Amino acid sequence: MHVRLFGSLLFETVIVGLLLVISATMTGCGVLKGIMNPEEAGTTPIFNQMKSQVIQLKRADGFIISLTVKIADNDAKLEAGFQNISPEIIQKSFILFVFGEPLRALFHMHNVLAPLDIAFIAGNGTLIKIETMAVGPELYGPDEPFQYALEARAGFFAENKLVAKESKLVTSSLRQKEK
Repeated sequence: MHVRLFGSLLFETVIVGLLLVISATMTGCGVLKGIMNPEEAGTTPIFNQMKSQVIQLKRADGFIISLTVKIADNDAKLEAGFQNISPEIIQKSFILFVFGEPLRALFHMHNVLAPLDIAFIAGNGTLIKIETMAVGPELYGPDEPFQYALEARAGFFAENKLVAKESKLVTSSLRQKEK
């Protein structure tokens, strides 16, 4: 009877293992995710659910910069941001956090794998404050309310001559159809 029980447990263990492999393959989770769909490697399901949209930023000299950004516009997306996203994806991605109304809040870098620039933006589109956020426990935010925040790889705003109080998010670009 002991051998039979052992054989039964061994059979059940093999079946459970096979079911887990089949489940991982079908849902694209775990290690198989990057193999099954390489463009999602280094991302999270919430990041992949964020819609893409083209927005425009206007420098003080009038030059317009168009960016394709991920839109974080609900609690799950607003909370997730770039957490657990690979540095390679961060280097080529932007997230625009869209809040329903102006608020005072702080951003953190918990579980973010690379430094980021962040621009805090008023409801009228004015870039209020631009900061570089280091990986670590610090909190970041302006001293005044903001309605949008744009995260990009560290150095992006300086490289593109986007300056706080002088540059703007063209808010009418937010009303364009999402991709």
